Amino acid sequence: MVGSTERKPLLIDFGFARLMESVEARDLADYVSAWQQVAPEAEPEYLELGTGVAGFAGPDCPITQAVGFGMEGPTVWEQIDKVEEFFGSRGAPSRFALCPMAHPSLLGELGRKGYVLTEFEDLLFKELGAGGAAEIDTGAEEVAVREIAAGESTIWAETAARGFTAVANPEREDVVLGLAAARRPGVSLFAAEVGGQMVATAALAVRGEVGTMFGAATLPEYRNRGAQTALTRGLLEAAAEAGCRIAVAGGVPGGVSHRNQERLGLRVAYTKVMVERTLA
Repeated sequence: MVGSTERKPLLIDFGFARLMESVEARDLADYVSAWQQVAPEAEPEYLELGTGVAGFAGPDCPITQAVGFGMEGPTVWEQIDKVEEFFGSRGAPSRFALCPMAHPSLLGELGRKGYVLTEFEDLLFKELGAGGAAEIDTGAEEVAVREIAAGESTIWAETAARGFTAVANPEREDVVLGLAAARRPGVSLFAAEVGGQMVATAALAVRGEVGTMFGAATLPEYRNRGAQTALTRGLLEAAAEAGCRIAVAGGVPGGVSHRNQERLGLRVAYTKVMVERTLA
């Protein structure tokens, strides 16, 4: 229509991927900085190289990885060597989370060095303001969703750890994941409650026009009751209110969270792969 102001849908192109990878890289740097406040004994540190960030918070920590590399043209081989030195000097295997739109030279060099694929993760997104999520029966009439106050971050982190690990008394390292998330700038924590008890967690990190949803975990005894669906709806609303144009989330292909996200209007932008080379 002539004169229409209707916004065109986002294109899943290199520009989109570069934005997503830059957001993830900066989020990783913020996560490590927050970890330094919460658990300095782990000696967390991060390294910036071009568009990429390598973060360390312990050899087995899930945030110990390199992201955002290969988005600025042919790979600078020295960058890979520096990342490997960064991880190796800290006793950690070298891990790269790779965007499929990264320059092919990065994958070629990592393959030459003997890296192996260890996991897949879909990046899902929803363009906010481009039509609401389908109306579905969540079965969550008893579930109340709210943004938690700063003083509740410890119980939020403990609930998240119990949901992730499915054990009543998770290790401190698992709780620190949530405590560090609460310290990150631009992050809001949300909880789902049943009868006044916190039973599920999620979080939203706002960076410019992008709202990243993460930290989804539900206590085992409260799963399949609509808590995460209700939380995701709340995060999408909060992201829109914060002025975000895009909401994104990571999901294991075929997983429960992945299916819930798709039911609420998110779709797969691309699939990332994690590659790793263990210490010699």
